[in-house]
Amino acid sequence: MPAGRPLKNGVDYFPLDVICDDKFELIEAEHGISGFGILIKLYQKIYANNYYIIFDKKALLVFSNRINVDINLINAVINSCIEWDIFNKKLHKKYNILTSTGIQKRFFEIVKRRKVVEICQDFLLIKIDINAYNNLINVDHNQQRKGKERKVKGKETFKTYLQEKIIQNNLIENKDKIFEFYKYRMAKPVKQRYQTEKGIDGLMSDLIQCRKNGLMIFDCIEKAMQKNWQTPDPSYFKNNNNKGFTKQTRSDQNKQACMEFINEEAQNG
Repeated sequence: MPAGRPLKNGVDYFPLDVICDDKFELIEAEHGISGFGILIKLYQKIYANNYYIIFDKKALLVFSNRINVDINLINAVINSCIEWDIFNKKLHKKYNILTSTGIQKRFFEIVKRRKVVEICQDFLLIKIDINAYNNLINVDHNQQRKGKERKVKGKETFKTYLQEKIIQNNLIENKDKIFEFYKYRMAKPVKQRYQTEKGIDGLMSDLIQCRKNGLMIFDCIEKAMQKNWQTPDPSYFKNNNNKGFTKQTRSDQNKQACMEFINEEAQNG
């Protein structure tokens, strides 16, 4: 089965008023039409990425080469944007981030119908109504989630992480059964519930091993719940010769389920 499709973080468009506000006019007054053009290019880069960009020295060099504008002028425009509060000063100083409250409000309005939205809470300047979005995936700002065991805060946060892992591990055709198993486990005593990302990583590993052993993931999850097992570990089936289990196949039905999911994602942006 093909690798999971990467999550789309950016947007294909952003609104720009015909008559820009005074802050844009300040940039044009200070740096001329070139300053205005640089600001628009920065907005394009931000929205194409997410609701922010990390604009360090490397990003500056690439950006300067791409738009064929002197680095000093770009830096001057950015400094003016920070001075006039077009970009948030605190996030720029701490993380080299370019973003603003207005950018974030517009961005989340555009993506509110997406099935999966990736966020970094450290870079948020606005409050997000979780119920207004289908799935929010929180990403650590240092991009070093691997190897960390971070407590999952609330069921909704866990579900977004679970959704992400289902996509990454090509388990889309089994997503309903996996979420059913999640509800089963969360109804158990506290010690058996998923409370960390490490726990759900372990579940993904067991499911993949079931698939590698030629077992249908649906059947393994079903049997695990029937037997009151904590996880659908393939080792549980070694002594019964896989009796009652269907061998895993790459059927046209499973492929079609994946394609339907991918097409639905594409239609929803």
